[in-house]
Formats: sequence, structure tokens, C-alpha cells
Amino acid sequence: MPRLLPYVAQMMAGWDQLVHWLFSKARPSYLLISILQLKLLWKIWEFKDLTTGDTSSYFTKAYHWYENFTVDPIWSPLYTAFYGSIFIITQDVYVATILHRVIIVMAATLGVLAIMRAVLHPPIALMVAAWWAVMPINFNTLYEVHLFTLLPILAAWLVAAAKGSPWTRGTALAILVTATILVRNELIVADVFFALVFARQEINNLRQGRNFANGGWYRCLIAYAVPLAVALAVCGFFFWRSGIQYAELAKHARPKHTLNMCQVYAVGYQQRYGDWNLNPWLHCSQLMEKVFRQPFPGLYDMIRANPRAVWEHFAWNLSLIPNGLQIALFNAMYYGSVNPDYAPVVRVWWALAFSIVAIASVGYGALVAARDWTATWREWFCQRRDIWLIMIGVVCVAIPVILTQRPRPSYLFAVTVFLMAVIGSAIHIMTSRRPLLMSTIAIAFVGTLILVVPPFYVSDQSGRPLYTNYERLRPYAALMMNANNRILLGDYAGELRNYLLLGGTKIDTFDYDVLHHRAREQSLPRFLDEERINIFFVQPRIMDELRSQPSAREFLESPEKFGWEKVAPSWRGARQWMLLNRRAGTGPATTVPNRSSPE
Repeated sequence: MPRLLPYVAQMMAGWDQLVHWLFSKARPSYLLISILQLKLLWKIWEFKDLTTGDTSSYFTKAYHWYENFTVDPIWSPLYTAFYGSIFIITQDVYVATILHRVIIVMAATLGVLAIMRAVLHPPIALMVAAWWAVMPINFNTLYEVHLFTLLPILAAWLVAAAKGSPWTRGTALAILVTATILVRNELIVADVFFALVFARQEINNLRQGRNFANGGWYRCLIAYAVPLAVALAVCGFFFWRSGIQYAELAKHARPKHTLNMCQVYAVGYQQRYGDWNLNPWLHCSQLMEKVFRQPFPGLYDMIRANPRAVWEHFAWNLSLIPNGLQIALFNAMYYGSVNPDYAPVVRVWWALAFSIVAIASVGYGALVAARDWTATWREWFCQRRDIWLIMIGVVCVAIPVILTQRPRPSYLFAVTVFLMAVIGSAIHIMTSRRPLLMSTIAIAFVGTLILVVPPFYVSDQSGRPLYTNYERLRPYAALMMNANNRILLGDYAGELRNYLLLGGTKIDTFDYDVLHHRAREQSLPRFLDEERINIFFVQPRIMDELRSQPSAREFLESPEKFGWEKVAPSWRGARQWMLLNRRAGTGPATTVPNRSSPE
């Protein structure tokens, strides 16, 4: 046995050297995280559906960039320019949507690793980045624009972490100002926070004669003025490419704000009370009229009209914070049945267990640091002061977001990164005396994830209904472009309208809810005539239901008898889906006043 000790010692020394080499260089960590994230995304292009909801609306803005390099300054112009640039390369809606998601996900994951390496010991940074990478709430976020918002924030953090100087602080502030104007306006809270903190810091430095001994205030102002001038020039370029004049910006911005407040208030109200059960996305104005006496009030109007209802809304959103943070950190929640997100969430006991472990780790790490607040820990935190300050500033943005919206993880990506960095710092404090052990655990942890975690989208058996329906209709987009058309698109009517580029027209489109207005004894052709619908997309979901009705079955089997023609599919006897078009010159039997399109 004693003879083996030298060999064991030699092996340990060799392992120590290998581990030191792996973590002294950044490339191995970036390679491992890239492999892990790409494995999770593998075959996304075969299984992921076209993104629903907001992304389809942003696509219509991105298409303007593709057409003539114009943007809508109200709707995240930097994001739509990026989305449109990807569409320029591919000119395929599905490929552009999936590709721009993959690029955003990979950039965010590698950016998180870079941030963690700036504030943590490299092995712990690798583990925290892997934690971020495997959480579906991050890479499978509902809408890409929310994760895109994290990218300029990460860039600002990285610049602030590079070197503690007025130039880096000025550049970080300029990046956030750009993101505020061109991506998410609520970041103005962070802008004000940084401006005040950095101003105080520069004043203290100048009083103590640091940094600018020969230049004083002049060089300090230049260090901030130049990056901010570049930021404003970039913003000026986008406003120059805007189709909205400067004087009209406020008029166009208000509908975005009022619709948002209408929808988020309706969602929260529906969770609190049971006396209103309409669709909060489509019919929220009815609720707002009832509560605030206006169909689309702004936040200030809401407070003036019914302050008690607004405070209830705020209090409800605050009560959802524990669940929101659990989902953000662990992709699951434990307490209660109220979902702080809009997408379905998993409820499991281990979300509570992990939460307790995280809180205990942070508490114990803070206690250890407080007991041993020597030059080591004091210097360690002081070296990272700028990045911690700028991270805290962005976290402050979460306060108005949570109050007015809700603690959705997609709105709090920056908070998630901050909390992961705090937890990682606590782990570093507790394990600082065992660097080889933590390096070994980090390699084993990430290696196990790469080997064990399966591709996320391969197991998705839900199919791609939106993409399938879009591909069926895409060859007939020109047929639908007539301004007098009234089209019954059915499920995903809003998304199909946007991806088929019907959104900027006066064409009326409907989903299948319009069929609920049909009287039981009324024939389907007669109903379509009365509604003046001249294009009818029969999706598989309702095909069997319609064929079970004699009048509707006759209409689908012989549309020519009723003045319609089957445009697609071309083969006879097709029962899966159908696109019907009213023949020219065969107008509706009667007309009724237009109903608003239920999008």
C-alpha cells in the first residue's frame, strides 16, 4: 500500500495540472456550454412549431426591414431589425423564426457564462452557466423578443466588468440607453440608477485625484460623452428609418401601453375573481369599461378612476413573486395553483427543496463572508464593484415590471442571472478552500449533463399545427390579398394573418369562434353568405364536426352547388383539410353589419 502512494500523488498532481489548464483558459468552458446548449436544441428545426402570439406580430415589423429597411420605433426596432435581417438571408418564415431563436439562445447562454466568469471562480461559473442552459424556461421561452432583451443587458454588464474606468462605465451606460430606446423602455429605471451611481463614483474619484490626474473633469466627461453620442447616433439611425414621424411617437405609443395594461389587468382579475370569464386577450376592454369606465385606460387613468382596484392588482402581482422566482430558477413551482406565467408550468415538491437549499446557501455564504471580512473578501468584492452595481441597477427595473405586469420569468431574465450569480458567489465563499474539489465537481456535473440530458424538442409530440396550417395556406397568399376579402382562417387566425402578411391590410380575418353565432337550424353556406365570408379554411380539427352535419357535409363535398370552389387540396375526396373560395360573381345572399375580427 505505501508503494502506491507516490503513484496516487503523481496522479493527483497530474489531475491538478489538467484542471488548472482547463479553467485557466476560457475556450474549454465555452466549448462545453456550447455543446450542452446545442444538444438541448438539437432538431428544433424538425419539432418546434412556428412561434405563436407576439412573435407573429413582430414578424410583420421585421418584414418591413426586409422590404425597405424601415422599422416601427414603438415595437422593439432593434429586435425587428435583427429578425428581418435573418429573413433577408433565408426568405423563409419558418427558417428565419427558428434560426433567430437559436442565435438568441446561444448568445444569451454564452453571455451568461461570460458574466459568471467575471464574477465567480471559473469552475463555479461553468456550473452556473450549465444550470442556466438546461432550464427550458430560458431557451424555450414563449417569445424570442424577451430573451433578446437580455443580450444588450449582458453586453453592458460585460463592459462594466472589463475594467473599472470611466470609459467602461460610460460605454456600459451607453449600451443600456440604446437598449432602453430601441428594445425595452422600462430600462430607463436602470439608466437613471447608473447615472446617479456613476456620477457619485466619478466625483469621488476626481476628488481623490484618481484616474484623471492630468485631465480632471474634461477627460471624465469625454469618457461618457463619446459612448453616449454613439448610442444616440445609432438610435437616430433607427428613427430615421422609421415610418412614424417624431411628433406622432406619443400617439402611437399610447395604444401599445393601454392594450398591455388592459390585458395584464384582465389576466390577474380573472385569477382573483370568478365573475368574469371572457378571453382576457380579446375582450379585456369590456372588463376595463366595467372597472375603470374606459375601454383602454393607461396606468395613470386607472389610478385616477379606481385606485383601489389598481392597488389590488399590484398586491396580487407581488404575491406571485415566490412562484415567479421558483419558475425562473428551477422551471417549476411548488406553492399553490396560481400560475405567474402565461404558459403552463410544472408543480413539483423539489422546487421547494431547491429553493430552501438556495436560500440557505446564500445565507450561510453571507455569514461566512461577514465572519471573515478580511482583505481577501473585501478586495474580491471591490474588484467586481462596477459589475455588481450595474447588475443591481437592472434588477431595480423588476420593481415596476412586477407591479404593473406580473413576475413572469420571461420579464425577469436579468433578475434570474443576478440571482444565479448571487447563489454562485455564496458557493464560492463556502468552497474557496477546496478549489480542486470544486473543479472536479464542475467537470463531472457538466459532463454528466452533456451525456444524460436528452434533446428537448425531440420528445415533443404535440406536432406543429401552426406551421402545418401556414404551409398549407402559403401557396394561396396572393388569393387572400384582395382588400375585400373576409377570410375564416380558424385556429391561429391572428398568427396566420401575420405570417401570411395580411396584417397590414384591411382584410377581415376570423377564427372559428365566429361559427358560434350560427343558429342550429341555419345551413353553413347560408351563414357564410350572411357573414360575407368568401374564403373558408377548413382545418382538420373541425372537419369531422362539420361532416357530421348534413347541410355542412353537402357543402364540403359539393361546394360548386353553392357558388364556391375548392381551391386546395387538388386531389378529389380529400377529407383532412380544405380551402374554399367563393366564385367571382356569386355574391352573398344577404349582408349584415361587419363584426370585428376576433384576433
